[in-house]
Amino acid sequence: MTVKNFFYYALLLMLLSISCNKNKEHAFADDPLIRSIHTTTTDILPNGPPEEFTVTTDYNFRYDDKRLIAVNDHHLFYDGNNRLSWSRMEWRDSTAAPSGGPLYNQRIRRFSYKWKNNAVDEIYLDSSYDKSLNSNGQIVSEGLQTGVRYARFFRSGVNRVDSVVYLNQFNDGSSMLSAIRLLYEGDNVSKAINYLSSPVSPNEMHFVFVTESLHSSISDPLFRIYKELTILPFPMNYIPSRNYLSKYRNSADQQSSSMPAWNDITYQFNERGWPIKSVVVNPSSTYRSTTVFSYY
Repeated sequence: MTVKNFFYYALLLMLLSISCNKNKEHAFADDPLIRSIHTTTTDILPNGPPEEFTVTTDYNFRYDDKRLIAVNDHHLFYDGNNRLSWSRMEWRDSTAAPSGGPLYNQRIRRFSYKWKNNAVDEIYLDSSYDKSLNSNGQIVSEGLQTGVRYARFFRSGVNRVDSVVYLNQFNDGSSMLSAIRLLYEGDNVSKAINYLSSPVSPNEMHFVFVTESLHSSISDPLFRIYKELTILPFPMNYIPSRNYLSKYRNSADQQSSSMPAWNDITYQFNERGWPIKSVVVNPSSTYRSTTVFSYY
């Protein structure tokens, strides 16, 4: 991956992580436990390929009473103190094989959660199992990795996450490592500084991306899950703010004297007061991101 492409895709991922998380205050007032959210996000990036990029995201939540027990295929298990203890994911997908036909992949991940001072301190990837089969059902490859520390959280005295270090990539096959430093205004993340590095010689790469955010008075219902678990489990896998964004901007240099313009976010709502569409625009460029929401 070239440096140019890395910057492009890293920016895309940051923008998608923002655009996939917008809701109106009390949107789930009849049912404060989120059951499902489906989003379709279409991005047009400045200085990028002329075609649009469309990504769909589905979050399906399952509960035991009010305790979250699954997000999509990620199943959560608790100890006797009602704290998240371990979790397991199993799914199947397919990829193209160099020899022609597709490979059918079985993937299993098991995580354990170490607590300290009433909050998750470390996440371990206890086991990472991958098996690929060809169209005849023959095993092409099989691998098992165990006992890898996945993430470490550093928290302040109020158990607020000040930084996160990801020591193992989940499933993208890269050697990229990352750390995130977070600055706050109240319970809202006002600045996230992302440090990314690929330590493999001879093409070592080190990058810094900064996201600054302004927030509305609109409450994010996922913040309740975060406060109870002290993390958001995969595939959400980020630190949420109490309120949704009203503006944000990204920079590849936190020391830059001229910061980029703010991206503005507007919403449309249905008759129930639920968001059905959000639009992100940058007044100084051609960037535009449109997210359509549906609930089922």
